[in-house]
Amino acid sequence: MRAVADRLGAAPMGLYTHVASKEQLLDAALDDLLGELLHGDDQLRDDPNTEWTAVVVGFAERHLGLLVRNPWAVRVLLSRPVPGPAATAVGERYLAVALRGGASARTAVEAFTGVLAVVYGAAGFLSSGGGAAGAQSRDRIEELIVDTPPGMFPATEAVAAELARFGSPDQVHGILTALVEGLRAGDAPRP
Repeated sequence: MRAVADRLGAAPMGLYTHVASKEQLLDAALDDLLGELLHGDDQLRDDPNTEWTAVVVGFAERHLGLLVRNPWAVRVLLSRPVPGPAATAVGERYLAVALRGGASARTAVEAFTGVLAVVYGAAGFLSSGGGAAGAQSRDRIEELIVDTPPGMFPATEAVAAELARFGSPDQVHGILTALVEGLRAGDAPRP
């Protein structure tokens, strides 16, 4: 609270006339940030002429971009996943698209929660530890993966080049697509 007050040029106790606690301030900041997905240039819009799985993947990619640009939010959102109305509205957009596409309630929820797991995991990785002291850079992580001693970890060695691409836009797109397409296929009527 003191750092926020200093940045605003206000007294720390003055903030409490607007927010009751640090948690309420965090919720407001997170909700405002997630509101960008609803009202920003890159907002989550459904296209009824596009397969629901592709729309959900597009939503997830925009969501990931927002979090990578705001790495402070990743750690906080993991502990406060529903900070307010904008967060709920973002979830509503994901779920409404899946339901519009004919997904069952179970598949819609599994797609939404699975996509969030991928988005938050990738955002945490791509933001280089969120500024944590001693965090490894992406370049160093790639170097360590590719330079695995020959024969020591044969499975890792066999896939080192792919592991080193973790978090690339095309790889994240492939993961998200496989997730939602797989869930959709599992939702198909069985003979």
